[in-house]
Formats: sequence, structure tokens, C-alpha cells
Amino acid sequence: MEKSLLNPAVSAQSIKRSVPFLILLKALIFLGCLSNSINGFADSINKPILRVEVGQHTAMINRMTVDKDAKLLATASDDKTVRLWNLPEGTLYTTLRVPIDERLKGALYAVAISPDGKTVITSGETIDATQKFSLYVFDVEKRVLKARIPNLPSAIYHLAYSKDGKYFAAAFAGGYGIRIWDSQTGKQVAEDTDYSERSNWLDFSESGNLATVSHDGYIRIYDSQFTLLKKAMLSPKGKPNSISFSGNGQLLAVGYSNLLQVDIADLNLNKVTSLPTENLIGTNTAIVAWQKKQ
Repeated sequence: MEKSLLNPAVSAQSIKRSVPFLILLKALIFLGCLSNSINGFADSINKPILRVEVGQHTAMINRMTVDKDAKLLATASDDKTVRLWNLPEGTLYTTLRVPIDERLKGALYAVAISPDGKTVITSGETIDATQKFSLYVFDVEKRVLKARIPNLPSAIYHLAYSKDGKYFAAAFAGGYGIRIWDSQTGKQVAEDTDYSERSNWLDFSESGNLATVSHDGYIRIYDSQFTLLKKAMLSPKGKPNSISFSGNGQLLAVGYSNLLQVDIADLNLNKVTSLPTENLIGTNTAIVAWQKKQ
């Protein structure tokens, strides 16, 4: 049985103060094999796994994202949950759970919200008995799982929806590249497996172009039909970790997991400007984003 991931910094007294009537410690028991729609983790799981609900994440948050109108925030964590938060209040809306097992099995590394805020997708170390991975699709209003995409080759490190909500894309670990699905049918529409190392991030522009980064050093840009347009290495020593289109879709910001460096590039990946970083603290610029216009 898995141990509770209750944050040791939260004392019993502080818990009583923060949640009236002691509702805090309701145990959420669920099986890894709930039904045929979730094939679980298998024959190895034949007992319920006890989880303690504390109203907050109890391990590292790996990803966070908001819907188009910035009314809903989603956070994915090593504690094997996705939590949805009302904005701007910051109150918890609901907690979404996937099948879990011991150790890291079930840890969630990626999450995305559809632009209309009606659907949440998540994945990570979601491995099953066949050693394949799954991506889970949740209905936000009903707060239930509505679909699962199984038989994926590795963990997923990042998920993103196209701005019109027609597609969603996943960046895979282990050099398995990227895949794109139709968000209405769940059918895969494109993939690129020509990656020699993991892909950590991808981003859609307003026009439907897709940009990705990989620890193989390359930036890749695809058109709206997911044909590769450009592939270039901006920094010979860098491991690109994140990428973001500017609001007008004409520029790209790139951050690195091993360098304190931020590069700004055009869509041809020819004109590259490295931003000043002498006033930054740290050893990398793992995650970059553009400030949105108010």
C-alpha cells in the first residue's frame, strides 16, 4: 500500500484550523482497474490504494496552464493528481485522478486545458501492465474521465492545444518525438519520430504553426498541416527546454535547461538574439513565456 503523501509541514492543528469539521481527512479509495475503459496497472494491483485528501498538492508541481479566458488554472504534480483552480479567486474547483501504482507510477508531468475550458488532458508516468503509457481526457464540468488514449511509447513531458482547440499535441520522452491528435475524434493525425532525445515542450501559434524543442539541440517548426518547415540548432552547447510563440506569432523565445540563456528567433530560425542575462540568478532558463497584452 502506498504511503500518504501528506505534506509533513502541515501539522494536525493547522489542518484542523484550515478545514472546518475535519472533512480534510476523507480517504479517497479507488482501484487502478476501475473498468474496461481504464485498464489499470494490472494484475499486480488487487488492493485499493489509500490516498489522503489535503486540499492541496503534496509533491512537486511539474506543469501549470490556464484556459483562454484565464478563468481556470490546471496544475499537474508528482503527487499523481491534476488540480483545477478557479481564477482569479485561487480556490480549488476539483481534483482529477488517474490510475496509480507504487513509486512514480501515476506521476503527472504534463497538463493542458482546451481553449474553451471544457476539457483537460494529462499524462506522465502513466504506465500500465503492458509497459505502455496512456493520455487521459477529462470533462471539466462533470469532473469525470471521458476518454483515454492508450499504447503510447513513453512518458509525456508536455501537452498543448492549438489555439482553435481542433488539435492537441504531446512531446515524448526517450526520443519518441511528438504526436498530434484531432481533439474531437481522438484520432492521431500526425507524428514526427525523428528526435534523438526527449522533447520537453511544444507551442502552437495563433495561425496553427507548431514549434517544438528537444534535448537533441534542435528547434523544429511545423506548418498548420504539421509538415516540418524548419529545423535548426540555435546554440551548439544548449539543451532547449521550452519554447513560446510571441502574440503575433512572428517570434520565438527559447529557454535552456543547461544554460542561463534566452534566445529570440524569427520563424526562419536565422535571426537570433540572445537576451541579456547578467542580472538573472540561477543556472538555467528552463521555462520561458511572453507577457500577454492587457
